[in-house]
This record gives sequence, C-alpha cells and structure tokens, in this order.
Amino acid sequence: MKIVFENNLKNSELKCGYLILEIAVKESSEELKKLIREESQKIRSKMKIEDIENDKIAKSYRKLWWNFKIDPTKLRPSGEALIRRILLGKDLYLINNFVDCFNLVSIQTGLSIGAHDIEKLSGDITIRLARTGEKFTAIGSKGEMILNGNELVVSDDKKILDLAYSTSSCELTKITKETNKAILTVYTSVEISVDHINECLEKLINYLIKFSNAKVLERGVVIA
Repeated sequence: MKIVFENNLKNSELKCGYLILEIAVKESSEELKKLIREESQKIRSKMKIEDIENDKIAKSYRKLWWNFKIDPTKLRPSGEALIRRILLGKDLYLINNFVDCFNLVSIQTGLSIGAHDIEKLSGDITIRLARTGEKFTAIGSKGEMILNGNELVVSDDKKILDLAYSTSSCELTKITKETNKAILTVYTSVEISVDHINECLEKLINYLIKFSNAKVLERGVVIA
C-alpha cells in the first residue's frame, strides 16, 4: 500500500506521516483512561480557549483550510477540535484502546491523526481535492454528504476516507474490535516539520505497543 499526493498538490509541501500496524482492539484500560484525564487537566491548566487563536500549530492548519476554501470555524482541524472540547470542560469520547491512544497523542501534539481498517480499503491512499458531486459518509452520520470539489480529502481507489484531512472519517473503514490491521495517518500543514511528525509517530508507537499490543509493520513520512 502506498500513500501519494495527487499531481495538483505536488510541491505544496504538505506532509503525511503513517504507521501500518497489527493491533488488538478492546476497551481502554484504566491506566490509559487516567492518562487521558491527566493530559486533559494539563491542557486546562495551561491554556484558555482563546489561546488557541495564537497557537502556532492550530494557526498553520487554519491557514491551510482557508487555502482550500474550507472554513475552519465550521469544520475544525481534528487536533484543535479535541483540544477545544477539553477547554470547554468536556471529556474526550472514549472509543477503544487504539482510537483513544491516537486521540491522546493528538491533544499532546496538536496534530490531525486518523486511522482506517486496512482490510476495508481498496488499493492505495491518495491525498487530493474532492471531485464535484462526490459522496462521503462520515462516522456516525445519518446520510451522505455531497462534496463541492474544493475540499481536501483522502481516498482509496473506491471511496473517500477522510474529509479535510482527518476532521471527519469514513464510517465504512472505522476501527472496531474486529480490526486486526490498521493504517494510522498524521496529516500536517506546510509549517509543521518532519521532525515534529516523527516525534508524533514515536509517541504513537510507544502508546500503541503498550495499550493495544501493536506490532509496527511499516513507518514513513510522505511529502508532496
């Protein structure tokens, strides 16, 4: 499996880090839940919600969104959305040990992270612009979304996997307790360095080995 940027995004300096892993998905342990609570409290103690406007990483994603005619106040980058939820006094949703691990890393790093069940993918993964009229079914949604062609999306050979990077992910390929093999992606803006992506991948590997018995099969960073 390859991850590629479509030709019209070449030389845009967008980046995508990725891990391909074997995993064991189950309910999160009390230790992992405690880590998430502690990290959430750290964020609340050092930030207020208005501070997000000046956060370097959040600003870089919002700039990218505007470049692709996406309003970041209506469709927030996933890392920012999780941090905002915490600063509003809400707890993160607990899904399973795999998803909870990458959400933990997302709030620690501010980066947008997504994942898909590899057995439900078709062909390679392409980061591209949506085609006018393409349809997308998000996790938990009651119907299809019709895209207008401006959106930054991630797709396999048959369907859209992520809208606006991993702001919204596909219902058909979500991680469940039946998932044995997954691809995890870290999508970034131009300003975010490869070093920062690799730091994020290291955190992910450490948590996933500990909490989901993960085995890393492949790792890399792709640059447009």
